[in-house]
Amino acid sequence: SGMNIPRFRHVVFAAALIPSVALPVMAQASTHHCERVFAVTHLELTTGSADVAPAGPSIGDTHSFRGPVYRPGTLHVTGSIAGVGTTAAIDDPVPGRETRAVQLVFALPNLASQITVGGFAVYPMTSSTLARNSVTLRPITGGTGRFTGARGYLHTSHFARGYFRQEFHLVRACQQ
Repeated sequence: SGMNIPRFRHVVFAAALIPSVALPVMAQASTHHCERVFAVTHLELTTGSADVAPAGPSIGDTHSFRGPVYRPGTLHVTGSIAGVGTTAAIDDPVPGRETRAVQLVFALPNLASQITVGGFAVYPMTSSTLARNSVTLRPITGGTGRFTGARGYLHTSHFARGYFRQEFHLVRACQQ
């Protein structure tokens, strides 16, 4: 019937690879996850900003900060937050806002046990901090010490009165 033998062999070879690729993906899809949630709070922090050319909001501007974090509802210091945000887009996603690539490090209680957070967040173009009355979700990218291998997301609330609640949602595979 005019079948091309080399092409046929190629198809058989490719089909033989599919089960070895598909099975691990299907097994992973059935894995259950356990979540551990905890939070810290902090005030608005003094920010050091670097305005790269051109003057005013532009791609490459940076905003850096560091300060204490507290056990929620108390003034008991439980560690620190440090971070840097670099402007990646201006007037995006809407006019007057900018998207920043953010790297946060939480030392809980010290540098031996860190949680790192990355991703993008939307900021007012004229502010070094997130807008008040906003919620931001960013990925947890890793950790050290008691947070080694940390994965999940950070739920950041910036309240009208000016303080932040940083709620960690740590996710890990577990048996169920």
